[in-house]
Amino acid sequence: MTTAVHPHRTAGAHRPDLVMALSGILRVLVVGNPDQVLEGTDDEHLAAGLEVFTAADGSAGLLMAGELKPDLVVAHAELGGVDVVAFVSAVRRWSLVPVLVTIPAQTGSVDTAFRVLEAGANGLCHGILDARRLVEVAGRTLPRRPGRSRRLILGPLVLDCGSMVLSGEQGQTQLSVKEYLVLVELMSASPQIRTAAELVEAGGFPQRQQSKALPVTIGRLRRKLGAVEVDGGRYLTTIRRVGYRMGLPDSRPTNQG
Repeated sequence: MTTAVHPHRTAGAHRPDLVMALSGILRVLVVGNPDQVLEGTDDEHLAAGLEVFTAADGSAGLLMAGELKPDLVVAHAELGGVDVVAFVSAVRRWSLVPVLVTIPAQTGSVDTAFRVLEAGANGLCHGILDARRLVEVAGRTLPRRPGRSRRLILGPLVLDCGSMVLSGEQGQTQLSVKEYLVLVELMSASPQIRTAAELVEAGGFPQRQQSKALPVTIGRLRRKLGAVEVDGGRYLTTIRRVGYRMGLPDSRPTNQG
């Protein structure tokens, strides 16, 4: 099993015309045979603002995704080592990094496409990408969420958007990806109500699980809120037949860098 990741960034990296591109670089991890996913030279990638790393198979991709912390993962549908659906599911258990799956134009499977989206992939594309197309796809795929260095604050509650840690006067607790996504939506909207449909979309719940998954996630959030703050569970209220609301009547969270 290959576990090494090879950065495609040496050729031309010293050139002054690439310095500006590197200042706004997008780190992309390509998992699978790179020749089946991305075309173009290192210079073309860098000039487009892409720093491309490759992992030969799914097992290596899982290992290196945690180490590299890329901005985007692009995985080929026909991975070695790990089934692509299992790969996407494994990434989604611990990370918010967007995952794009490329499906061969000639052999693309509708079933595979459906299953990777159910597993948490952010998007699909067919065929081999060049640098320009990858930048366009990334622009549509990358989520608009609070920056990693920002916090959401509601009274004594502080949600760190980089670590997904919720803190209060009684301590702190680690949130799961789903809990984090739902709480970000609720705190960002506070004191406005968010419908169940809006929270299902924000949390990226699989369609077949959404009717049960959201109430379970809300219940876990209430317990964690209560663990970090006295009566913390009361910050999250259910609005019958409408949705949920986070916060006290006159409270509204602010983003702080």
